[in-house]
Amino acid sequence: MTSNSQTPWTRIFAEGAIIVVSILLAFGIDAAWDARNARAEGEVALSGLEEDFIANRTQMDRILASHRSRAVAFEWFEAARPEEILTLSADSASSIFRSLYLPDSFDGVRGNVDALVGAGRLDLVGDDRLRERLVTFINLIDDAEEERAAMRAGGLEIFKATAEHSGPWAVGESLLPRIHSADLAALRRDERFVGLVRLGYHWSYVYAIQLRGVSDVIDDILRLLTD
Repeated sequence: MTSNSQTPWTRIFAEGAIIVVSILLAFGIDAAWDARNARAEGEVALSGLEEDFIANRTQMDRILASHRSRAVAFEWFEAARPEEILTLSADSASSIFRSLYLPDSFDGVRGNVDALVGAGRLDLVGDDRLRERLVTFINLIDDAEEERAAMRAGGLEIFKATAEHSGPWAVGESLLPRIHSADLAALRRDERFVGLVRLGYHWSYVYAIQLRGVSDVIDDILRLLTD
């Protein structure tokens, strides 16, 4: 004997709806989880960037101050007569000489921004302007490398030239020469040495101009990070 069976469409539709809802819910949970992780990663990235650029601000202030001091030392040395130099103490003479031959350079703290760029994750920085400023910071530092190298090479030539005057005059294991006023006066009489100092100052002047541009970008980045 055969019996007529009715297809349970209501139950099939109900079960299908449950499956669809379950899939959508799973996707929603995954999306929410991904969004939460992305926000967390973004917060960590921004925190690291802020720490780096606070350090950059501190270092930049010190470097620019040292270049201002270098300009003062250079102008004084170039205008000074040997007899004026002879009145300096050993500490003052050593300080001026160091300013002439050893200009400070900026070693940008860029670990976090380099990591983001290298990993292709600069998108974690949600602000378009901040991303642009970070890229500009990297480019400016790279662009200044040629002037930095020229400045350091000029400083090395100045340092070597002191050998002709029985220098440099190191104290113990110190890397910084210590000289006396008579030594600095002898260097002032050497026109070749003075010419090397002028050339070295030229490169440090160009480098300092570039650093002021970097300094402005650092300020922009910190402002965007803290707003």
